[in-house]
Amino acid sequence: MTITGFIQDEAGDWIALLACGHRRHVRHRPPLVER
Repeated sequence: MTITGFIQDEAGDWIALLACGHRRHVRHRPPLVER
C-alpha cells in the first residue's frame, strides 16, 4: 500500500495513512502490536 501521510494518536504512537483510506499503527518500540 502507498502511504499518503502520518498522524499521531492520543498515546503519541504514529499512524500511517494509506492510499486505500485505512490506517496502520507504526510502532518502533516492542511489542509491535496492531490495533
